[in-house]
Amino acid sequence: MSLIVTLSDPESNNLIATLKPGRNRLLALLMLDAGLRVGEAVQLRWFDIFDGESARSVIRLPPSITKTNASRNLPTTERLKTCIGNHFQWTPRFEPEFTRSWVFPGRENGAHITTRQVRRIIFDASRKALGFSIFPHALRHTFATRLMRCSSVRVVQDLLGHKSLKSTQIYTHPDSQDLSKAINSLNAR
Repeated sequence: MSLIVTLSDPESNNLIATLKPGRNRLLALLMLDAGLRVGEAVQLRWFDIFDGESARSVIRLPPSITKTNASRNLPTTERLKTCIGNHFQWTPRFEPEFTRSWVFPGRENGAHITTRQVRRIIFDASRKALGFSIFPHALRHTFATRLMRCSSVRVVQDLLGHKSLKSTQIYTHPDSQDLSKAINSLNAR
């Protein structure tokens, strides 16, 4: 069994602060604050996250971009909404139906950036911010682990888009804070 890599709140904040505002920061926040897989993030189109005037309160993931081929609706945090708005403000709009275009266009005409490019962005930024490198999926793990501390496993399953509850249960790993909280709850009786 492989070790689940998650970031603490200070580590997450350092990583986000290290990333340039705009594309790179938005990519990281989509995984850290909404739990998207890297493959889902790179395939987003503007109409999935932006309603024409402002960032959506709920990100709409169509089945065509999800691993399980099932649509998901993900509420957005305030910092994610702000980041979406900032990225939109600085994105050039050339085509009449701009909202159908990729949020993260690639170098080739009509393509989105690759998951490999995102891996390099997160790998380099984490080395700079944290002193060690992480892969983008660690941001999704961090999202899930944080949610497990304040939500039910079923809520986390739905937000992550897992078909099986067993896939979600890997995020139920307790840390020393969880163990202390459990013992302290006995004292309250």
